[in-house]
Amino acid sequence: MVHILETESGKSSAASLMQELKGTGIESLLVRRDGILIHSTVTLDEHVPSVASSLANVSDAMVKSFNDEQKEIELMFDGIYFVILPLGNYLLCGIVKDRETKKEMRSCAENLKALK
Repeated sequence: MVHILETESGKSSAASLMQELKGTGIESLLVRRDGILIHSTVTLDEHVPSVASSLANVSDAMVKSFNDEQKEIELMFDGIYFVILPLGNYLLCGIVKDRETKKEMRSCAENLKALK
């Protein structure tokens, strides 16, 4: 079964939500858990989607071994955050300036989850 995010209308809706994020200064990408890029508002190295996916999958396995659930991954590079938010079989990744800005990303993630 094809998920809504992989249909043309779903991709269009996701792209629209991600453009809204870009308008608030957040560059983002939507990646399937197997590392396939669905949509991006930023040009990054071609390996970033698979690295983000691997990181999310490994950390998810670690968290599950403690009977917990992964809510987000946050990496900090020289004052900039790379945030990964799990959305079922997808990951919303974003480059944010501060933790306050993550609220916008979380809101977008909830809207992406709500797509049916």
